[in-house]
Amino acid sequence: MKQFVTTVLAAFSDYHGELQDLVAEGDKVVVRVQWTGTQDGPYQGRPATHNKLIFSTADFFRIENGRIAERWDVVDTLARAVALGLVPPPNAGSQSGPPKSP
Repeated sequence: MKQFVTTVLAAFSDYHGELQDLVAEGDKVVVRVQWTGTQDGPYQGRPATHNKLIFSTADFFRIENGRIAERWDVVDTLARAVALGLVPPPNAGSQSGPPKSP
């Protein structure tokens, strides 16, 4: 995890997470965060794009004896991939309106 964070901070000097929601019930905690940053350094073998990154994550934790016993996360990988220029935006180049019949 330490290596991942170091890599991200080197590629996105303004990387920032903003807490959107925090919900706890029983032994479960859910945290939703919106992440932003500008890719001003190389990341995963790709040069800096200077694109603005905006995506969300949701992390689910199970607490046992005051410690994290399990963790699951959900990442909006499409938004992240579009911002990094890895894939075109959804519907890019598609026609608007309903499909035409043959």
